Amino acid sequence: MISFAQQWYLLFLVLVVPLLILVMKMKSLNIEDIFSKEVRERVFVKSGTFLNYKRRLALLVLALAFMVVALARPVILDENVTKEDIEGFNLIVLIDVSKSMSVKDLFPSRLEYAKAFVSKVLQEFPEANVAVLAFSQDAFLVTPFSKDAKSIEFLVEHLNPEYLTTQGSLIVSALRATQKLKDAQDAEILLLSDGADGLIQESLDFIEEKNLRVHVLNIGTSKGDVIYNKDTELIKDKEGNIVISKRDDAVLALAKQSGGAYLSVSNVSVDTQKFLDSIKKVSKKIKMKHDKLEGAKELFIYPLIVSFVLVFFSFNAPRFFFIFLLLFTCKDVQAGLFDFYHLKKANESYKAKEYEQAAKEFSKLQNKEALYNEANALYKQKEFQKAQKIYEGLKFEDKTKEMQRLHNLGNSYVQTKEYEKAIKSYEEALKQKYDEDTKFNLELLKKQNKDKKDQNNSQKQKNKEEKKNNQKQENKSDQAASDKKEEKQMSESEAQKWEKLMQNKELKTQPLIMEKNRNSDVQNSW
Repeated sequence: MISFAQQWYLLFLVLVVPLLILVMKMKSLNIEDIFSKEVRERVFVKSGTFLNYKRRLALLVLALAFMVVALARPVILDENVTKEDIEGFNLIVLIDVSKSMSVKDLFPSRLEYAKAFVSKVLQEFPEANVAVLAFSQDAFLVTPFSKDAKSIEFLVEHLNPEYLTTQGSLIVSALRATQKLKDAQDAEILLLSDGADGLIQESLDFIEEKNLRVHVLNIGTSKGDVIYNKDTELIKDKEGNIVISKRDDAVLALAKQSGGAYLSVSNVSVDTQKFLDSIKKVSKKIKMKHDKLEGAKELFIYPLIVSFVLVFFSFNAPRFFFIFLLLFTCKDVQAGLFDFYHLKKANESYKAKEYEQAAKEFSKLQNKEALYNEANALYKQKEFQKAQKIYEGLKFEDKTKEMQRLHNLGNSYVQTKEYEKAIKSYEEALKQKYDEDTKFNLELLKKQNKDKKDQNNSQKQKNKEEKKNNQKQENKSDQAASDKKEEKQMSESEAQKWEKLMQNKELKTQPLIMEKNRNSDVQNSW
């Protein structure tokens, strides 16, 4: 069965078809009225008896129609590929973007931590239908309900509170805004904030009135820190005192009253997994339709080829003939056209844990994404040095992808025991974008390095003491040898005296104490 993966592109045909009909019904077409002389000389050749300007324009419109079909991604669905029902839930994320969220008592800041946490939410809840609102005193829609995790992550990552005209935070404003979203009924609400706004009771009353369940991640430390404005100047109150923004735990009452999960985060090492599990556990599940296209055969290349052929005949210029030949004879370009085939095979092998085959398929692709995936496959094969070379040769403009590359490069350095390089890679990754796993790896590696240095210093001290003790022992041995020599020089009469004395004494063994008993609770004496 033939279907389309991006069906909505077909709507453009509504414009193409009338355009084609209009061209065909035109009695005469004056090409000079459409294109300038320079364009006609560069693009068109003189009109022939069959392919006049009118018919060529019609071919051009047909080429456009086939391009639209290619964009809609026609596919042949296998028998086992159908629409499937999945259990999901609606989740509304509220992000506090007031100035206090710029405080850096959490690395790199409260707001950046909140953004990173949204990324983790999207990874943990792939079945969720997520909407995102940002709020200060007013609430702003970032994205309506969507399952497109990449788009949501992109929008959240580029959320800049400097563009907002209002200051301060008003949680009840964000709560009210949630009720204006379509499908907001029975949705879980996740609040990411650094505390209450002084109107906590108003928020509690609204939650009770609308029967909402709110989960709260309270971000920041109780000690707090200063706030800077966009000119990097310290913010002061009316009396001229420097403002210190502290986390306010009063906001947790929203979760406690509504039966939601809550957690205060004062450092980046806090485990948030149980918090996320609690949200998933209490969420109201709904049935969702999901198009499962794994295993589908892509056909977009065929209407695309037809469109190129039509464009060639439409312009009928020699230069387009050579471009057409290059398109289908150049090895690199041809490989680009069929990348989807190799990409499909590579992904299938990777999912099946056939990493060697996946690496081979990825190597046939010449784009950055494919090379990155090839490096990942090599890493899975424990070919760490080969993976390093590919990781080192890549660089992404996208901050998330660049962070992932540097994170994986750091991991490969750890495997080859190049710890200093690994630390540097993790630090560079965190400069691109905050990530909990990267931060954890960095702190763990730094701690291990510190412990190793302490151990080395301890061993050096121990060796120094042993050397000192050995020197003392040598001195004692020399003294004993000297004493023995003196003993040998005792007179014969003195020796006879000692021999006579020993014969009259009973011999006794004096044990040497090696370890004293430190347990005073021992009751038995046997």
